Amino acid sequence: MGRLPQILPEGKVFEVQKIWNITHEIMRLHILGFKNVEIASQLNITAQTVSNAVNSTIVKRQMEVMQAKRDVDTIAVAERVVQMSGKALDVLETIMDDEKEPGSVRSKVALSILDRNSETAPVRRTESHGIYEHFLRGKTIAEVKQLARDRGYLSKPAEVEEASFREVESEAV
Repeated sequence: MGRLPQILPEGKVFEVQKIWNITHEIMRLHILGFKNVEIASQLNITAQTVSNAVNSTIVKRQMEVMQAKRDVDTIAVAERVVQMSGKALDVLETIMDDEKEPGSVRSKVALSILDRNSETAPVRRTESHGIYEHFLRGKTIAEVKQLARDRGYLSKPAEVEEASFREVESEAV
């Protein structure tokens, strides 16, 4: 890969001197978010080779340029979306107002518009409650059960009718 060892206090480190095709591919995959071991597997090279390339000064510099270009492209796309949103809203409004369109299409368009409106869009939130049994003991378990019943997570226990019974002694055989 065109590398020279640089002697540092912590040991040898291989520094890439020239960016070859394989190095370009490593950079591309790294910028796309692949992990070193995944890149190594795809390119049939060692993970250490990928690490050496990614941590090299020249490659880091080149990846910064590539990421900046990607960021500029992303901003350009976002600006186009903003510019087109007015026209897209007009198209949706035309479809929604057209009596010839099926009701299902018109309702989907209406719901789509409502979902994008910050005042009418439904709040999308996920709540998670976890209870770990190794923290619960005796009285705490009863309190948790009662709290669950109070909040409606558990149904209330059915009324149990007292029954009469008699003890039966086991017979020795």
